[in-house]
Amino acid sequence: MSIKAAIDVGSNSVKLLAAELKEDGGYRVLLDRSTVTGLSRGLTEHGSLSQNAIDDTLECLRSMVAKARELGAQEIVAAGTAALRSASDSQRLTGPAKDELGLDIRIISGDEEARLSRAVALRELAQAFGGAAPRDVIFFDVGGGSTELTWCRKGVVADSASLALGARRCTELAGVKHPVSLEMLGRLHELLERVLAEEAPVVSGNDSPEDDRLAPPPDDDFNYPEQGVCLAGLGGTASNVVWLLQGRAGQDAGDPHGQRVRLSQMDELLHFLAPLSPEQVLEVPNLDPGRADIIYAGISILTALCEFYKAEEFIVIDRGLRYGLLLG
Repeated sequence: MSIKAAIDVGSNSVKLLAAELKEDGGYRVLLDRSTVTGLSRGLTEHGSLSQNAIDDTLECLRSMVAKARELGAQEIVAAGTAALRSASDSQRLTGPAKDELGLDIRIISGDEEARLSRAVALRELAQAFGGAAPRDVIFFDVGGGSTELTWCRKGVVADSASLALGARRCTELAGVKHPVSLEMLGRLHELLERVLAEEAPVVSGNDSPEDDRLAPPPDDDFNYPEQGVCLAGLGGTASNVVWLLQGRAGQDAGDPHGQRVRLSQMDELLHFLAPLSPEQVLEVPNLDPGRADIIYAGISILTALCEFYKAEEFIVIDRGLRYGLLLG
C-alpha cells in the first residue's frame, strides 16, 4: 500500500485529496478538502492573474502540500484547469509552486480534465443506479472559468466540449451582483442560451457514438436501459447546490455524493437568492463565503443545462478531477 495525494488547482477553488492506495486497486480516503481562493478573479477582464489571487492560492498550496506530507504522501500530483489555461501569465503561480514547494502543476486541457473526471464518475454513476447505468449520460463540471461537458453512451464517449461558462466568468461577463436585477438576469440568460446552443453536445438517437475516444472497461457488465438523458454533476457547484438545499431545510451540510437535485428546487433557490443583498447572501446557511458572489450564476448554469437537455433533475457525483488525478 502507498499514500498519494492529488491537488486540483481550479478557477475558484483548490481541492486536495489524500488516499491510501491498495494493491487490489481500492483506496481509503484520508483527507478530502476544498478551499476557495478565487484564482480567476478579474481574469476575464484583464487576461492575467491578479496578485491577490496568486498570493491566496499559493498560501493554500503551502498548507495543502504540508498536510499531504504530514499524512505520509509519497507522491503529490497537481493539475491546473481553466484559469491557468486562459491566463497569459500562469507561470507567476506555477513557477513559485515548483521552486518553493516542489509542486509541479500540470496545466491540462479541457478534454483531459473531462477524461480524468469521467474515468471515476462512470463507475460511481453505475453504482448509484444499482448497476443499471443510464444509456445516455451528460457529465458536467461547472468550475469558475469553464463548464466541461461529456456525453457518454453505454460508457463510451460520444462527444465532449469545454464551454466558457464558468460561474465566475459568467458573473463577470453578465455583470451579476446582488440584488440581481432583471437586466442582469437577461444578460445572463442570453449568454447561457447562446453558448449552449452553439457549443454543447447534442444527444442524437443513433446507437453508435461517432467518437469512441474512451473505450468501455473490459469488465463492463452494466445494463444500459434506454431512457431520457441523465445529467450527472461533478465538481463544487453541483455539491454546493445540495448543501444550500440542506441549509434551507435546516440541516447541516452533508455528503452530496449520490444526491439528486430537481430543476424545481434550483428555480426556488434562484428566486430566494435574487433579491438578497451581498450581506444577506453571506448569511445563507451552508453557503461557502468564497462562493457568495458567484453562486447565483453557478446555479443558473445548472438550470440552463437541465433545460437544454430537457432533464427534470441531475445526480451529484462528488468524485471529480481530484479522484481522476489520484486513481487514473
